[in-house]
Amino acid sequence: MRYLYNEWQKGDLQIFSTCPAYARVSIVEKEKRNKGTISPTHFTEIEFPEEFSGVAKALTEFIGGCGAGRVYCLVEHNGDIQPCGFIPVKVGNVLRNGFSNVMEK
Repeated sequence: MRYLYNEWQKGDLQIFSTCPAYARVSIVEKEKRNKGTISPTHFTEIEFPEEFSGVAKALTEFIGGCGAGRVYCLVEHNGDIQPCGFIPVKVGNVLRNGFSNVMEK
């Protein structure tokens, strides 16, 4: 992840990682160098002005690690709901339970 961050800072690539830890790596590396950009979540690429670095760090800490079941979920073609496409755990079905009823659990 540090390698990807270094490549991103060269400006030739756009990196969108599905790894939640990548956001943390970007913050640590930026703080070490006292310059650079961060990915405040594991799925975004944003360049924050220096005066907003505290806000960006707070955003990253608020969002936390993986957003599965908090920020996004997977709804299968048959209505089954999973917190993440990579976690084959069914938590309900929108057709039988309704989306908000499942998400309140």
